[in-house]
Amino acid sequence: MMCQAPQDAAPLVGWVIPAMLRSAKNNFWHLLAVLLVILPGCGAKIDLAAERHAKAVKALIDLGAEVRDVEDEVTHDRGTYVILFREHFTPEGRVQEEVLKLIREIQALFLGVINTHVSDDAMPDLALLPNLHVLNATATQLSNRGLKLISASRDLRLLKLNRTHITDEGLEFLREMPSLRLLYLGDTDLSVAALQHISKIPQLEAIKLTALPITDDELPNLSDMPRLRFLALDGTAVTDAGLKHLDSLPKLTYLDLQNTVVSLAAIKDFRTRHPQCFVKE
Repeated sequence: MMCQAPQDAAPLVGWVIPAMLRSAKNNFWHLLAVLLVILPGCGAKIDLAAERHAKAVKALIDLGAEVRDVEDEVTHDRGTYVILFREHFTPEGRVQEEVLKLIREIQALFLGVINTHVSDDAMPDLALLPNLHVLNATATQLSNRGLKLISASRDLRLLKLNRTHITDEGLEFLREMPSLRLLYLGDTDLSVAALQHISKIPQLEAIKLTALPITDDELPNLSDMPRLRFLALDGTAVTDAGLKHLDSLPKLTYLDLQNTVVSLAAIKDFRTRHPQCFVKE
């Protein structure tokens, strides 16, 4: 009789939405970890990295972390989203050593440290994680120093820095990250000069600038970003006149203009010129 590994029936969805229940008994990785222990002789060639991954997921769940399979909504990259909570950090804001050892085993790691007391001092450890693809540091104390330290990551693709303490000067460190493709900077203290810094990262495919003091005058900087596909300008000061500067973005497929003064007539005209682009108004 041939032994078969169980298949995860739940489809992968946007990475901010759960794809599996947190309960261990319903968790695919928890089940897989058990099978890897009790079925060593079934003849299947089990990848050792996958085995370590599954056991790490089970251990992280046992420690109170939230773990789920996800798919990035822009790039469609798939990974394992591990959300840590305050109890997973030292008083100094570093990831506890036991937790750090476990997340090192996660393949295609999407790491969430949202609304925790994670500090800049934690960034060197995270930068060394071999499979770190996403870091969601929303609503943390991360500063320019932390950006400098995390910029040593060679594999990080998406960085969420909404509601952090970064400034324009810190954005310069992001140029040192060769794999960075998506950058979320909403509700920070960045100035109108932020786009000048961001435009120096030409490989970016998505940027979210919610509630930043961006005006029409800064939008020409986007012409240096030919790969840009996702642009969120919601809550900024852009107007009808600024939309013409987006004509230089041939790959743009998503534009968020919520909570701006851009008129419906200007949006309609933009859609005519860019039928491939979905505009959220």
